[in-house]
Amino acid sequence: MSDPWINRLVVAGPVEDAKAFAKAATGFEPPEFDSPSDKPVKTPLSFEALYNLLPAKAKRHVPNIEDEPAGLISERLVTRKKGNAEKIYRFELSRYEPDSLLTEVSKLFPPLILLLGWVAPSVDEACSKFIKNGKVRRYRLSADRSGEIRASKYKEWGEDCLDADIEADWLMLDEVVKHWDKVLFRLKGLKRPRRRRQKT
Repeated sequence: MSDPWINRLVVAGPVEDAKAFAKAATGFEPPEFDSPSDKPVKTPLSFEALYNLLPAKAKRHVPNIEDEPAGLISERLVTRKKGNAEKIYRFELSRYEPDSLLTEVSKLFPPLILLLGWVAPSVDEACSKFIKNGKVRRYRLSADRSGEIRASKYKEWGEDCLDADIEADWLMLDEVVKHWDKVLFRLKGLKRPRRRRQKT
């Protein structure tokens, strides 16, 4: 891939399961120099750490990990109603697609929903996968809708402006993740807060 893919992973479900996933997903980057004083750097999302959780049979279905998340932002775990929680990871990838890994990992955390969304600028693709206990549902943003989003940003910034493409990519990522809102909220009681009516 010539361009990094932007990704968002939403982990949602019972609080204790969400915390267990967050703990299991934590990894360590090796120190830059071989010095006793250098300590490994803790990272909140490591595909290697998740891969190491899998039984040998499951590892056969997961490709070798070529790239760990870059530009990683790990949001704070947020508790919701009915004893549920949600944690969001935002990151970029260049040489690895974590779909099959997350599908196998989901079998180890059956109560959780793993929602992976991505935009691949190099192939003009915006998709998401809804993963629960090894079962996967996929959504792809239509070419028409993708074109509408890009056109609106080109109108705002100009067609030769990199910022227009970057903003369009992030808007598409928002849309493919939000596609699953109704299913997510219905399954796990992660209800949107009601908007208060303004007094007139």
